[in-house]
Amino acid sequence: MEPNKRTTPIRILLVEDDEHDRLSFRRALGRSDIECEITECVRAEEALERLRGSTSSFDIGVVDYALPGMSGFELCQELISEKTPLPLIILTGRGSEQLAVKALKAGVDDYIIKDPSQSYLELLPVVLSETVRRHGDRVGRRRAEDELAESKEKYHTVLEGCPDPVVVYDMEGRGVYVNPGFTSVFGWSPEEVLGKKLDYVPDKNWPETQLIIDSVQMGRSFSGVESRRYTKEGNILDVSISAAIHLDRDGTPVGSVHILRDVTAQKLAEEQLQKAHDELESRVEERTVKLARTAEQLKSELAERKRVAESLRLSEARFRSVAQTAGDAIITIDSLGKIVFWNPAAERIFGYSADEAVGRILTFIMPERFRDSHTKGLEQAFSTGHPGIIGKTVERVGQRKNGAEFPVELSLASWKTQEGVFFTGIVRDVTRRKRADEEIRHLSRQLISVIEEERKKLARDLHDEFGRALTTLHFDIEALRNALPGELGALKTRCDESITLIEELGEDIRNISSELRPGMLDHLGLVPTMEWYIADFAKRVGGLHIDFRTVGIKERPDPEIEIVLYRILQEALNNIAKHSAAKHVNILLTYSHPKLICTIRDDGVGFEQTEGMVPFGSGKQGIGLLGMRERVGSVGGTMDIRSKNAEGTMLRVELPFSLRKGGE
Repeated sequence: MEPNKRTTPIRILLVEDDEHDRLSFRRALGRSDIECEITECVRAEEALERLRGSTSSFDIGVVDYALPGMSGFELCQELISEKTPLPLIILTGRGSEQLAVKALKAGVDDYIIKDPSQSYLELLPVVLSETVRRHGDRVGRRRAEDELAESKEKYHTVLEGCPDPVVVYDMEGRGVYVNPGFTSVFGWSPEEVLGKKLDYVPDKNWPETQLIIDSVQMGRSFSGVESRRYTKEGNILDVSISAAIHLDRDGTPVGSVHILRDVTAQKLAEEQLQKAHDELESRVEERTVKLARTAEQLKSELAERKRVAESLRLSEARFRSVAQTAGDAIITIDSLGKIVFWNPAAERIFGYSADEAVGRILTFIMPERFRDSHTKGLEQAFSTGHPGIIGKTVERVGQRKNGAEFPVELSLASWKTQEGVFFTGIVRDVTRRKRADEEIRHLSRQLISVIEEERKKLARDLHDEFGRALTTLHFDIEALRNALPGELGALKTRCDESITLIEELGEDIRNISSELRPGMLDHLGLVPTMEWYIADFAKRVGGLHIDFRTVGIKERPDPEIEIVLYRILQEALNNIAKHSAAKHVNILLTYSHPKLICTIRDDGVGFEQTEGMVPFGSGKQGIGLLGMRERVGSVGGTMDIRSKNAEGTMLRVELPFSLRKGGE
């Protein structure tokens, strides 16, 4: 069969008031090999009514230029203005070529001059079939272009909503696209990248970068290659890079797609874990055999954690295209809340295959208790067109096929098509990250506990051993002085000086012992110990008035909570004395079930806070604030600092009043 030959008759609407011309039209088509069905109308008004009823009933319209009432040209103009999807051919009388050209300019597909000398009736079948074919080609191209535009919009939405940086280069290495994630992480706007070669690779990291470039240009893909990149501000980030060749619709390489995941925090967490492990092992090995066994157990746990982290890094999905090979679940729902797209990562994370998921309402992958609120939120989103979490990353709870619940991070984007509004969500399983945070806090807590035990033992050794030795030495020298004869006055004076020195040394040892671990904290509790320390500190510093009050505290908190609050008080007062030049300090300790809240305010010089200053400590803050934050975090508490230049500083600590059994 010929490729373009029709298998169904051509349905023709003929609008012609001359009966002789209508008969000639039918005979000319009857003599041809074209199968057709002809519907005749005498007036333009009748044809317009038929076409408004159903344009899909006809394949082509043939209209005489001159008609009674509404002219054929006016009929064509009306149909074209209404965007009627029907090809039109206009018939003009002899010598009316100018009128035909006028009709073509108005949008008519073709024209035929009714000139018998030009054998127009023999040309009629050819013109009809060619016009129908051209119209079909145009409709097909337009449909393909619409489908292509919709496909581009879908994948553009995925790229725009992806939290990881995505950059597309041409074959010369110039940027042709960056997503908002790239700007958010690295700081460069699209205008600063597009059409340029961005130099943000440190010199030491060019070898693996060159390998990526060479391999991608040869058509190979990479996933999970670790390297480093500069941000616009000059900071260096650890990144995991996935790259693939970018092809045009003909399969010709036109560039490459690079997806960079910022793993700086993961690297820092691994280093902190290793550092905590080394410190803990070193201290525990100096103690008892029992603690040594505990250190080995912790070492084993840390090694397992490193293995899991390494396994996670190596198991990241390899890329060819963003949607199909993304490591995070990418899920798209339509205006009815039904899933229309479910990528392989979603299959892996939730346990449902694409066949099981597509077509179902989204709520089946969330716990029962959240489904009503999700449905109401979805209804509000479709009614207003502005869901509250668009463009944000939020934490939610997902549910696997086996019923297990797990924490996820959700980034949501919306997009519109002729079929309505769609939402695409990128879902990341953060179970392991949550578990890692909990393990870090657990290790930090054990390390602090070991340090406090060492301080306690050292304070006890200083008090018992050195105190007893100094007391014995004091009595011995005093006895020696009393045994000396009166004529040895110079030696008696030397003995008196030695006794005074021994008493001063004993006082210093008692102060050091109290700083290390005051015994009254274990025997009398937190509040009496804080009162004693505040009074002693004010006496030693001088010129600093400290007001201490308690509210609602009738019982002693957990001992571990007591030592954390005592160390916070020590560090805070030392910082105030060294840096703030304050005259007054107000300390309020409050029990508000189930929390113990300590607020410390001073009227000192304060400091101008910058982003990242409080969590990590810098400049004046020193390492003290970092230690305070580690102690508070180890028992599940929070710490907040507010300060401005010349307006003083406020430190607020919230801790649980008691800990669960075993410190869990």
